[in-house]
Amino acid sequence: MSQATLGSGPYRNSSLFSGYYLDERVSDLDDWESDDEAEAAFDALRELWEHEGEYVASHGEDELIDHWISKVLDILGFDTISEGTLPGGGGYVDRLLYESSEDRYAAADRKQNDDREGMFAGASALLEAKQWGHDFEKRFSDERPYRDASHQVKYYLERTPPDLKWGNLTDGKKWRLYGTKDYETRTYYEVDLPELLESGDLQQFKYFYCFFRPEAFVEVAGSSFLETVWSESETAAQELGEDLQDNVFTALRVLGKGFVENNDLAIDPEDESARDELKEQSLVLLYRLMFVLYAESRGLIDPEQPDANAEYHENFSLEEVRSDIIETVEGGDVESGAVFHDEYSTFSTTIWNRLTRLFELIDEGEEKLDIPPYNGGLFDQEDHEFLAENEVSDPAIAEVIFRLSTTENDEGEYVPADYADLDTRHLGSIYEGLLEHEFRIAPEAGMAAVAEDGGQVWKPGDEVSVADAVEVVDEGGLYVVNDEGERKATGAYYTPDYVVTYIVEETVDPLIDEIHADLEADGLSRSDGEYFRRFYDRVTDLTVLDPAMGSGHFLTKATGYLTEHVMSVVREQEIQSYDEQDIRRTISKEVIYGVDLNGMAVELAKLSMWLETLAADQPLAFLDHHLKDGNSLVGSDITEVLSDDTEENGGQLTLTQAFARVRQDTLGHVMDLMADLLAYDNDSLESVKSMEELYDEIRDDPLYTRLFELANVHTAEEFGCDVPEDAYEQMAGAIEAEDDWAEIREEPWFKSAQAMAAEQDFFHWELEFLEVFFDSAGEKMGEAGFDAVVGNPPYVRIQELSRTTENLVPYLQYLTKHPRIAVSEA
Repeated sequence: MSQATLGSGPYRNSSLFSGYYLDERVSDLDDWESDDEAEAAFDALRELWEHEGEYVASHGEDELIDHWISKVLDILGFDTISEGTLPGGGGYVDRLLYESSEDRYAAADRKQNDDREGMFAGASALLEAKQWGHDFEKRFSDERPYRDASHQVKYYLERTPPDLKWGNLTDGKKWRLYGTKDYETRTYYEVDLPELLESGDLQQFKYFYCFFRPEAFVEVAGSSFLETVWSESETAAQELGEDLQDNVFTALRVLGKGFVENNDLAIDPEDESARDELKEQSLVLLYRLMFVLYAESRGLIDPEQPDANAEYHENFSLEEVRSDIIETVEGGDVESGAVFHDEYSTFSTTIWNRLTRLFELIDEGEEKLDIPPYNGGLFDQEDHEFLAENEVSDPAIAEVIFRLSTTENDEGEYVPADYADLDTRHLGSIYEGLLEHEFRIAPEAGMAAVAEDGGQVWKPGDEVSVADAVEVVDEGGLYVVNDEGERKATGAYYTPDYVVTYIVEETVDPLIDEIHADLEADGLSRSDGEYFRRFYDRVTDLTVLDPAMGSGHFLTKATGYLTEHVMSVVREQEIQSYDEQDIRRTISKEVIYGVDLNGMAVELAKLSMWLETLAADQPLAFLDHHLKDGNSLVGSDITEVLSDDTEENGGQLTLTQAFARVRQDTLGHVMDLMADLLAYDNDSLESVKSMEELYDEIRDDPLYTRLFELANVHTAEEFGCDVPEDAYEQMAGAIEAEDDWAEIREEPWFKSAQAMAAEQDFFHWELEFLEVFFDSAGEKMGEAGFDAVVGNPPYVRIQELSRTTENLVPYLQYLTKHPRIAVSEA
C-alpha cells in the first residue's frame, strides 16, 4: 500500500508543504519572480542533459556526482565541500552546499581547524547522492545505522547544528527536500529534473529551480523562501479546514433533508430523539466520506497491483466519484444547489449504492484488492442500522460529496480540496464543530436565516423579508441550528497546533529526562544496547491521558513525540531492527489513554490513531480498553466505597472487610484476564477479534459488573439520589450471591441510581483502567494513576455537558469535594 502523497503535476509532495499552496499561491511570492534567472539555468541544464543524459544510468555513484550532480549544483549557483564528516562522527555527507564562495572559504577554514560544528552550521543544506535509479525506500543492510536513504538524510540532519535546516537527497533524476520541522522520514518534496527539462515548460521547471537554488535557503528578515512556503502552507491548510467546516455545515443540512425526503421519514418536530438519531447518523456518513477522501489522498487506500488498482478505481474509489460530480456540475448553479437537481435524477440511488459497496470494502477488507479490513465502529453496519436501512438519492448525495470535497480558490472558482494538505486534527475539528448543532423542523410560518451581529440566526419566516433572508425553510422543512439559535457558529474548534505541541512537550519531557537520568545513574551509557532496551521498556510503560480527548489531537501529538524520543536513541545507537512505524504503533497501543463524553468522538480518536500510525496494511488496533466514552469528571473510586479500615470484630471479619476481600479478589481475577488481553500482539485481524471477545467477557464478568453498579450508587448519592442508610451494607452482603444481588437490583433506589448513571455517563476511573491503578493481585498500587495528563483544561469542554445552570450546581459541588484528575501545570 502506498503511503506517499502523490502529485500529478511538476512535483511530488509528501506532506512537507500544502499542495493547494504550491499550486495556487507560491507564485505570488517575490522569489517566484525569477523568470530570467530560471530561464538561464533551464537552458544550461538542458544543454548539460543533452550531453550527459545518455550516460547517467551507467555511472556509478562517484561518476554520477562528478559528471552530473556537481554540474547541476554549479549551474544553480552553489559552492560545495565534499565528504564532510558529521560533527560527532558516525558518517559523512556527500556534499555540503554553500550560498557563495565566501561561505565556502570560511567553512574550509573551519574544517582545517577541525571545527566541524561551524563548518556544518554555515552550510545552506547538505546533500546525499545515490546511484541513478536508486529506490530511496529500499532497506539497507543491517550494518548501517539507518534503514534506507530517506532515513539516512534525517539521520544526518539530526546530527548537525540546528542552523542547518534542510537536506537534499538525489539520484540525479529525483531531487528531494527534507526539513527539520517534522518527525517523519516520509515527509518530503520531490521533483523529477529530467522530466521537467524535457517538458520545455519554464513555469513547471521553477518548481525545481526556486526550491533548490541557493536563494531558497537564505534567510531574509528571519525567514527563507523554503521556510516561508512551509509556514504559509500551514496557514493554507488551516484555511482549507475552515472552508471545509463551512461546507460540511451545508452538507449536513442537505444530507439530513435527503434522508427525510427520500425515505419518507415522518419526524415529529417535538421528537428530539428522532432528530438526534438523524443528526448522529448523518454525521457518521459525513465522517465516513471525509475519512475516505483523506485516506485516498494520502495513498492509504491505493492497491499497488495494477489490476487491483484499476478495479478499485473503476468500481469503488470516492475520488473517481468526486471527479465525475465536479465535471458534471461545472458551469451550473452550485451556490443554490439547483444544478444537482438539474443533472441528477431523484429516482436514482446509483451513487449511494456505490458508496455502500465502498464502505463494506473498507469495513471488511478484500484480500484480492490488497485492502485490509479497517474493523472500526465508524463503518460497522450493525452499529449503524439507520444507514443500512435508508438511502439518499443522487442529487442530494452528489451535492454532499461536492460540498465536502471542493473549496473556492482566490478567484472564487470551485476547485477540488486536497485532503492531503490536512492532518487528523483538522478532520476532528470539523466534526467537533458540528456537535453543538441540531436538526429542527420548521413550524407553520417556516424559518428564515438572517445576518445578525456578524453571524446568522434563525427567525420565524413571517418576521423576515425575503430580501433579508440568507436561507428560507418552508413549513415541515429541516434546518440546522446551534444552542444559541444561530444558523452556524463561527471560529475554530481546535487548539492551535503550536499550543498542543508546547503542552505535550512540557508535559512529556520531564518523564523522558527522568528515564535518562535513572539509566545513567545505573551506570549505563547511551551507546549500550541495554540502555536502549531499558529506555524503550520504560517509555512503553508510561501512561499518558487526555480526559477530554475529542478526536484525539493531543494524543496523536503525544504518540509522535514519544516515538521521536525513542527513534533518537535508535539512531544514536545505529540500531536497524526497530522501525519507526512499528514503534509509533506500539506506543499508540500501550501508552495512550483517553476519555470523551461523546461516543462518536471516541471512534474518531481511534481513527486518528490509525491514520497517524500509517498502519495502512493492518486493521485498526484494538483500543477499546484505552479509549473510552464517559463523563471523565464524575465517578467514584471503588477503593473509597466501604473502605476496610475498621478492625476485626472478635476475630471475625466485619462486613466492610468482607466486601474489601471480595473487591480485591474480583479485581485480581479481572487483572488476570487483562493480562491475557494485553498478551495479544494486536496487529492482525485475528488477534483484534480475539481481544474484542475477551474484552466483552471481562466487561460481562458478574462480580466486575456489580462493582460498577455499586460505584454508580455511590456517585448517584452525591447527586441527591435518595439511598437508604443501610444500602451499602445490603450491597456488601449480597455482592457474592447472584440471587441476592438480583433482589438488590429490584430496589427502587438501586434502579434510580443506575438510571442516573446511564443518563449522566458516570465514569469510574479505577474500574475502567484497572492496570493503571491495581497490581496483578488486585491491590491498589503505591503510585497509582497516570504518568502524564495532556489536553485542554476542563472548562474548554464545559459546554459539552449540555446541562442547565441549575443542574450544574450539584456537579460543581461534587467536583469541589472530589477533584477527579490533577492536570499538569503545563
